[in-house]
Amino acid sequence: MEGVTNRTAAQGDKSGMAAALFLFRLKVSRSGSRSALLLAGCTALVSFECYPMRKIFLLAWLLSISSALANDVVVFGKGNFILLKPGVASPAPQAPAKAAFLVACQADLLRPTAAVATFPLGSPPEWGKTIKGASGAIKFHDSFRGGFRVHVTLEGLAPDHLYILTLNGKPGLAGNERLVDVVPGMEKEQERYMDFMKVTTDAHGRYEATYGIALLPGPYGVRFYVKDTDDFKIVLYHDYFKFTVE
Repeated sequence: MEGVTNRTAAQGDKSGMAAALFLFRLKVSRSGSRSALLLAGCTALVSFECYPMRKIFLLAWLLSISSALANDVVVFGKGNFILLKPGVASPAPQAPAKAAFLVACQADLLRPTAAVATFPLGSPPEWGKTIKGASGAIKFHDSFRGGFRVHVTLEGLAPDHLYILTLNGKPGLAGNERLVDVVPGMEKEQERYMDFMKVTTDAHGRYEATYGIALLPGPYGVRFYVKDTDDFKIVLYHDYFKFTVE
């Protein structure tokens, strides 16, 4: 009787593991998001309690995914940024406004508030270039203290390649005059922009990170660009959208 009970329990364990593995694979196949992959992996990990070797391999995989998710960056200006990590103190800027923005970003990292706007990134018009299969999205707060808080997801780009993330204004739209640089060739019109970060895709042409970009207070109406560093052409963009810096 004991042998039958043990066999039944083992069969139950295997059935539970198989079901968990099926759900894990289903979630992975349906998701291009690393955060969703991490969640699915953790779900499967719980079900691998009796399978130490599988647990070790899955833990190693989850560590590689979680390290990619650890990108939470606060940008104070061109070349001036810090990487936020939960539980790790970051050096506070001397300027009170920037220090307050860092505190707001740290609070959002520990207890994220829901982003209220999500926009897709698509191929640009004729003034850019199209990469077949490239896509992306930005999720952001329409209002945030001290700057622009945005989550960026890119897919289908060239692998292990350097790109530039940009906010681009337009004369006559809110916030253009508060962006740091003038678009070359647009000195008379004073169209302004901000290249806030250079990023490198992974071996599969993906990139994902959250940014806090310190900006002067007020409303903004900007485009979001992803530019190729080879020729500075735009490969992904979203047309003008609005947000407010408190």
